[in-house]
Amino acid sequence: MIIWLLVPDFSVQSLPMKQHCAVKHVKVIEKRDHIAGNIYTKEVDGIQVHQYGAHIFHTSDKQIWEYVNQFAEFNRYTNSPVANYKDICITYPSI
Repeated sequence: MIIWLLVPDFSVQSLPMKQHCAVKHVKVIEKRDHIAGNIYTKEVDGIQVHQYGAHIFHTSDKQIWEYVNQFAEFNRYTNSPVANYKDICITYPSI
């Protein structure tokens, strides 16, 4: 008996499901003309450009970090927003 896994898109969220299921036959249904969902990048003049805007991937789990780095190179980034409230600069998270 052949068992198929139907994947409604091919993005970061669906990749682990596809890889860890004991199914050899996978059918990907994607409405766009590319895979990777909203984190899709395309090369423009030798530079990778985010088609749908920049995304921040964050995790404190070393195993997840190593897993996703098998598929793409990620840059280390620390998000540290600053708000100006009533002329007072506040960083988030406030520690």
